[in-house]
Amino acid sequence: ERILSSYGINVFHGTGNIIPRLRSIASVLTVHHYKGFPGGAVPDSFSPKEKFYFRCTDYSVSNTDYIIADSEHTKKDIKENLKIKDESISTVYAGLSDIFHIYDDNFKSLIKKKYDLPDKFIFVSGPINERKNLLRLLEAFAALRHNFTDLDLVISGDTDGNYFANLISRIISLKLENYVHFIGFVPGLDMPGVYGLAQMLVYPSLYEGFGFPPLEAMAC
Repeated sequence: ERILSSYGINVFHGTGNIIPRLRSIASVLTVHHYKGFPGGAVPDSFSPKEKFYFRCTDYSVSNTDYIIADSEHTKKDIKENLKIKDESISTVYAGLSDIFHIYDDNFKSLIKKKYDLPDKFIFVSGPINERKNLLRLLEAFAALRHNFTDLDLVISGDTDGNYFANLISRIISLKLENYVHFIGFVPGLDMPGVYGLAQMLVYPSLYEGFGFPPLEAMAC
């Protein structure tokens, strides 16, 4: 707050679920999603980093002056779980960053080499947690490979949660060790290249606030 005040800032817009502690500066908060499941529960399998993130979200939603939700679903979740009044929240639908478009083959070749991507793959955009329904996806992919033996599965996202260990166990039991690739966190500027190289994006989430990846993938 001291740094913001030194620049003469009197309204702070938190664009990603979180604002700093502010006492004398007004704030607006954009919330893309609230928690991960109905009722606002945070599953035990979430990593400490994810749990801390959602605690910060709760604090931010409860302490901001005005809330923007980018879907009616997220607005409903926030109102039900944190008792936010109608006059303190509105829906402004999400748009698409202009970095998401079709890129040339040179850019895609660099991305393919950087992440050591297979020639033909299905892409799943993280984060890696149970909300993304990845255990069921692995079962579907195993069935798919009976007819499409040249397809691999690529999954982005940090691998530091308990859920990741469950994925590895399922991959081994399904004998998919050579066909599932975890490429870690992918910065936004690289994502168009991964989308553009993939045969398809798969998005089997159990729960979403808005869901950017399908929109991004269609543009790429």
